[in-house]
Amino acid sequence: MQGKNNIAKAAIFVALAAAVLAWPVTVGFIMPADPKDTEPRAVMIQKGTGTSGIAGMLEHEGIISSEAAFKIYVKLTGKDGKLKYGNYEMAPSETLWQIVLKLEKGIQKTIKLTVPEGYTAKQIAARAESLGITAYDDFMELVEKPTEELKRLIPFEVSGSLEGFLFPDTYDFTADTDAKTVISNMLRNFADKVGEEISSNLKVDLKPEQVVILASIVEKETLLQSELPIVAGVFMNRLRKSMALQSCSTVQYVLPQPKPVLSKEDTLIDSPYNTYLIQGLPPGAISNPGKSAIEAVLEPAVHNYLYFVSNGDGTQTFSRTYAEHLRAKQSK
Repeated sequence: MQGKNNIAKAAIFVALAAAVLAWPVTVGFIMPADPKDTEPRAVMIQKGTGTSGIAGMLEHEGIISSEAAFKIYVKLTGKDGKLKYGNYEMAPSETLWQIVLKLEKGIQKTIKLTVPEGYTAKQIAARAESLGITAYDDFMELVEKPTEELKRLIPFEVSGSLEGFLFPDTYDFTADTDAKTVISNMLRNFADKVGEEISSNLKVDLKPEQVVILASIVEKETLLQSELPIVAGVFMNRLRKSMALQSCSTVQYVLPQPKPVLSKEDTLIDSPYNTYLIQGLPPGAISNPGKSAIEAVLEPAVHNYLYFVSNGDGTQTFSRTYAEHLRAKQSK
């Protein structure tokens, strides 16, 4: 009888011990690490990190309460080996199910990329790389030598690079996004926001691609939205008269670094983008214009101005004759 009592006591002890040992796992399944702590933590999962490594990291950061519960849950749900690396945001208030779902689906922390009107492709590439979104060289290679797949995202024929079609806006990306995805998003946005407006242009005698090229120049020539249609009107007047556009911005585009003021030598640079020397428009855009600059080209102001000079404060003085223009320059 005594032997049976001892066996019963031993069984109870084993059961209690198992319950105590299993308690962290049970709690890990049922309860978040801290239901009240909703502050997201940045979590970087390196490529090649397995379930055990992820579990240990999450427990160390206080995001999960039990490394063992995490590993068991991942194993039981068939997600072992399916958790994706990357940059995540997770809070201790999230359940095990929510955390594992993020890792399985790759629902990562987003990085905002803001592209101002008038930014060049190189400026966009530099900003994207500095934020850890995509590599500068990969981005520029696709801009300068776009695939047919990328070109088809633009609703009209494009002969050269994608400069001009990377629509200015704020985008959400994740770290280490491939350049094709970043560019595709910008091109689709361009098509959505202004593509149809440009394609159906009936008001100015310019092909759709030429609208973008001229808009990219107009965008760089003034800081005031109210002046965009006036500047566009100046360039349209010059094109109709077969006058060189003489835009400083097109010369700045080919310089290694922009200058506050161009020299005489700069305006003699041998380049198809130097509108002091060439007739008509350059072969491609010099920036990525916003909707307002594009609309200014589609509906330029009607006037007799042929010249303008900067006042140094972002505004321009417009002139009808070269003599007026010289007086305006001398007064600066």
